[in-house]
Amino acid sequence: MHLETNHDCTQQEAVARIDALWEKLLLNPLPGGIEVHVVDRHWKDNLMEFSFTAGKGTFSASVRGKILVTDGLVVLDSELPSIVTALVGEEGVKALLARKLKETLNNES
Repeated sequence: MHLETNHDCTQQEAVARIDALWEKLLLNPLPGGIEVHVVDRHWKDNLMEFSFTAGKGTFSASVRGKILVTDGLVVLDSELPSIVTALVGEEGVKALLARKLKETLNNES
């Protein structure tokens, strides 16, 4: 999955806002009773690499990806597990992430 979102923040501010969004997403329950486990993320300058396992009951899937923040643009690349694309669809996930990034980067709620 590839997603690009424009922003008007400085690169440093965009990184801070994305980091705060990441924390917020992990602290709040996800729809459908999905639980997130084994979370890892690290920043190297303006590139965040992340991975986590999400699941419900006996089903779980690992997600890995990268978020690159530049002046004016955020680029997210991630390979969605086939179970996620089958149940939710890549376009549904992209739409949700695009909305959350836009809200975060534009300071909307």
